[in-house]
Amino acid sequence: MTGRAKVVSTDGRYATVMTERKSACEGCHRSAEGCAACSLLGAGGKMTCRARNDAGAKTGDTVEISSDSRRMLTYGAVIFILPIALAIAAYFIAGRFAGGEGIPVISAGAAFAAALAGAGIWSAVRGRRETDVFITSVISGAGEDPGKTPGIKD
Repeated sequence: MTGRAKVVSTDGRYATVMTERKSACEGCHRSAEGCAACSLLGAGGKMTCRARNDAGAKTGDTVEISSDSRRMLTYGAVIFILPIALAIAAYFIAGRFAGGEGIPVISAGAAFAAALAGAGIWSAVRGRRETDVFITSVISGAGEDPGKTPGIKD
């Protein structure tokens, strides 16, 4: 996955970059007036992240950023699919050994919450150790009219 971002700050080997959150309705016929569903889900908002600055970008530069699609799909699976799968498994396992519906439902809820908490902790620890976003090239420098950066609204 690639995109454009603006460098907000640099710190040695890393930079903080800001990009505009894309919406699923970007190609939709309603995108000119704005899609209500995408607006509710945060489309058009600004997002910042830490990126490895191998291209030597400076504050104010417009850059191309890249991330590994497989890694992003892994994150999606850990955050969305794993908690649901564990909740379903806990429900059936508890249902097999307990009578009634109360224990399986509580077990499923607890497994879901534990999986979400585990995914959050895993993400926080992993995010401190390494970054998944890389600056691949500098598109324009800070002195080249940063207010006209395509895809980024100041």
